[in-house]
Amino acid sequence: MARVLAPWIRLSPNPYVRSTRSSAAGRALAADCLTLQNMAFYGYHGTDPHEAKLGGRFFVDAVLAADLGKPGRSDRLEDTVNYEKVYAIIREHVEGKRFNLLEALAQSIAEEVLKDFPAVSQVTVRVRKPGVPLKGILDFTQVEVVRLRKAALR
Repeated sequence: MARVLAPWIRLSPNPYVRSTRSSAAGRALAADCLTLQNMAFYGYHGTDPHEAKLGGRFFVDAVLAADLGKPGRSDRLEDTVNYEKVYAIIREHVEGKRFNLLEALAQSIAEEVLKDFPAVSQVTVRVRKPGVPLKGILDFTQVEVVRLRKAALR
């Protein structure tokens, strides 16, 4: 039996399982994750006119929660979430579209990943923007959105 920390977080008795999350209905969600970390792109996002003209670097992380048991056993690409296709979606959003807000960019990526990959129950998207035009010193600004597949809550 898993130890409950909060209604939505459970510690697994298995030391090799990081944790599980439970849905509003009390069912455990997948603890398996596929992560694409620190992808770098050049895009034209922001509210300042020079950002739309000159562009800048953006870094994206995506964490996709999915049951990876079947692909772990089968060792077949068709049984898992193809991260090359996930990368292509993210690249298209960052390099091929324009957003004023990082929040809108992250939201758009999350929605498309959930739409295109039915095995993904939850996606976390982090978008970092270095060199933000403001009067101050900082490494970057970052937004993080976490989106669940609606069916995962049933």
